[in-house]
Amino acid sequence: MKRKTYILLIILLLVLVIAISTKPIIIFVAKKQLADVFPESKISIGGCAIKAASQLSLFNIEIKKANIYNFKIKEARVSYNPLSLLRCKIKKFYLGDTSVSFVLPQKSITEFGSYFNLKPSIFFVSSMELGELKLDLKSKEMSLEGGVRLGVNLVGQVIDYLELKISSLEVQGLKLNKGFLAANQKSPGEFNIEKIQYDKAKIEGIRSKIRLEGKNLFLENLSAKAFDGELQGDLALTLDKEPQYLGHIKAINLDLEKFAQDFNLKEKFQMSGKLVGELAFKGSGANVQILDGNFSTVEPGGRLTITDDKFLKNVAQNSGQSLDILVESFKDYHYNNGVMKLSLEQGNLILDIALNGEAGKRNLNIVLHNFKFGKGGL
Repeated sequence: MKRKTYILLIILLLVLVIAISTKPIIIFVAKKQLADVFPESKISIGGCAIKAASQLSLFNIEIKKANIYNFKIKEARVSYNPLSLLRCKIKKFYLGDTSVSFVLPQKSITEFGSYFNLKPSIFFVSSMELGELKLDLKSKEMSLEGGVRLGVNLVGQVIDYLELKISSLEVQGLKLNKGFLAANQKSPGEFNIEKIQYDKAKIEGIRSKIRLEGKNLFLENLSAKAFDGELQGDLALTLDKEPQYLGHIKAINLDLEKFAQDFNLKEKFQMSGKLVGELAFKGSGANVQILDGNFSTVEPGGRLTITDDKFLKNVAQNSGQSLDILVESFKDYHYNNGVMKLSLEQGNLILDIALNGEAGKRNLNIVLHNFKFGKGGL
């Protein structure tokens, strides 16, 4: 009897020793792996918890490189079963209460990757979840403060749910204040942005219903205020390796004088009047595949004066008309009605303008070559 008791005590002692020694070993290995990914960084892990057959958690992780980045993770959890581990598969990877600060105001965001040493993993992760991730990113071309919650089915490559909050975002002069998006596969969500601004131009009060279906995200009944008028429309996004989009925007009573003023175009032209119309577009990233816009002015019309000498010289050269006549034709010209056609042909953005007034008709053709968003030339 005593012998059995001694054997039992020895087994319990061995289990206790293994349990006590396993956690430091796991923490040591985890720190070693993180040091390989984040070279020359200070790494600390506060604790570890193990459920042998199902779960491993690391707590209070901090990865820091002075004056560059700081990652703080309250919990990193891996869920598995013994059979899945034998097949090098992990059921779920979870990060809870995480903050990421990456401040390199003199460097491009494309250089951020040079601070990491990412290697392919032998494990395949079936799903990933971010409980709450706070972001503070600053680079030469962008600044972002916000947060995200995310659940992804990596097997089907489908987002289960997404919640995105942006306190502020600035990208190459474009500023976004207070944006929010919440969507999941089970029920409708919401989307709103307080303000988007470029120089003086603003789009405010952006609101939309939102649906997430498989890899598709739909913004429906989209509305906003812009140039003392309104914008309405809808947008469909396919969330894939190469995101695709398809959209339709309706413009209602946009003020042309406000447009010229906000984009600092008054040195080139001055124009008054109201504009209505519709714009349809389709594409992938900055590459627009289809673009079709039809707009018209609202009675009683307005006035147009073109003051850009370079533009008038180009028109005179292409049309064979006298520069003096063109200058006089587009000096305080009053139009009663006008039609504008926007199209994309062989990568060139084309704007055709036809105006009609008491002094006769005026036609303009403007071409933006090799068009991409944020890029181009006349």
